[in-house]
Amino acid sequence: TIVPPRYDARLKAPILTLSVAIRGSKGELLGSLVGHTHLGQDNFLQQISTAQLGAAPHYLLIDRQTSSLLVARLDPRPVPVTPRQLQQYAARPAASTLITLAQGDEYLLTTQPTQLAPWQLAVLLPSAELFAPIQQLYYQLFAATLLLSLLAAALCWWVVQHQLSASLAPLEALPKLVDAAGRLQL
Repeated sequence: TIVPPRYDARLKAPILTLSVAIRGSKGELLGSLVGHTHLGQDNFLQQISTAQLGAAPHYLLIDRQTSSLLVARLDPRPVPVTPRQLQQYAARPAASTLITLAQGDEYLLTTQPTQLAPWQLAVLLPSAELFAPIQQLYYQLFAATLLLSLLAAALCWWVVQHQLSASLAPLEALPKLVDAAGRLQL
């Protein structure tokens, strides 16, 4: 059983409680094992938040029932999503969408519901960082296309000059065949 996270006033931090019933061979209840996870310190959820997905992603764990933020990546930067936006995306199934925040920053928001608890895992990644490799590839392809176009134009100029040089020889000989009066001498 996963109990919804609660705020512990003594620890001044959110606590996640997990419990498992211990049963005998006939199914009778022998006891239970209960574990508390201090969400403000290093815990098993840190594996998610330390994954390498660019330089500035935000990892969020949202309670779908209360639309509250359970865990954010331990980061000094504030989470750029408001509680209203959390409510909007907490009820959705797995999805990815581009969102523009009030500050004008654009983020890719990807959400995935968990199966064991009524939670939603969300990753916010700035779209500038997300599309940077594509933008770099675009500029490299543009430079390569420009270079190849200049090379093709130079090759065409050389071929045309080479082809026309044979027909220019008779034209250059024409002034020598005309006398002072302008008559053609053959």
